[in-house]
Amino acid sequence: DQLLFHDRGAPNAPYPGRPAANTALGFALDGGALLLWEVRVGKWWPSNTLVWASAALGSMALIGYANGAGPLIVLSAHQHFALNSAALLAVLWLGLLLGRSDRGEMALLASDGHGGLVGRRLLAVGIALPVELAMLTLAGQRLGLFATAAGGWLFAGAVTVIVAAVAWLVAAGSKRADRERRRGEDASARLAAIVESCQDAIITLSPEGVIETWNAAAEHLYSYTAEEVVGQPRGMLWPAEWNARRLDALAGDTIRFEGPAMRRDGSIFDAGATVSPVRNGDVIVGASCIVRDITERKRTECELQRLAHAAEHGSD
Repeated sequence: DQLLFHDRGAPNAPYPGRPAANTALGFALDGGALLLWEVRVGKWWPSNTLVWASAALGSMALIGYANGAGPLIVLSAHQHFALNSAALLAVLWLGLLLGRSDRGEMALLASDGHGGLVGRRLLAVGIALPVELAMLTLAGQRLGLFATAAGGWLFAGAVTVIVAAVAWLVAAGSKRADRERRRGEDASARLAAIVESCQDAIITLSPEGVIETWNAAAEHLYSYTAEEVVGQPRGMLWPAEWNARRLDALAGDTIRFEGPAMRRDGSIFDAGATVSPVRNGDVIVGASCIVRDITERKRTECELQRLAHAAEHGSD
């Protein structure tokens, strides 16, 4: 507390050089937040509550210095909140909250949903707007531009107009986000309907080889319902060599192969498969498998080969 600004208080002060009680309380709150860093009570993080309380102390002191509001800085004749301490508390609370942006209020602000969108747009306005308008109102009163009562009404009117404008902008942004979400949901629904109505079995696998989706054609082909196979390993679908070749898809290559596969009742059928990587940007997040029964085609090919062989030997 004395690093940049030395205490020049009265010599009869009870504890010269000691931080004011509100300064000490702010740092004690931050220290308590660090001690309770991993403590969670239900959905509540006590450390976040302590950090916000510390932020309130430091912010009020900074506002007091900016506006010349002594009551926000001075506790008594010998205790006042040092400017560097107030600035340090403002930096500390922000660092503590950002240090765990995956929980509490910061998780909400960082989210991609409507709550995060509204929070990010309103937080800056909610913090800065009242302070700036109060500074302008006090400055106008000191310059004699208007009386105290008029300044209060001007402050209230300006807050009302600006908050209403911000609320309208947020509502418009939320409406656009809802429109995009509905468009995405409609596209997903159409894609799901196409997948379900497809005559080929369409199966998606996680990077670990776990079955994630299973369409109606896959149920008909393998005689397993989606409830029975989703969450199961891929090994139940085809021979071991297919599992090894599927790894090529996770490396980024689309592969096609044919071989025997097994139904639920143990019967074997000839299957042709196309396995492709599923990407999220540049990251491969799984694989999609399109499987079809090629038993009839294989039987036809064998019959044609037999006929061709018989014709060849008959001509000899």
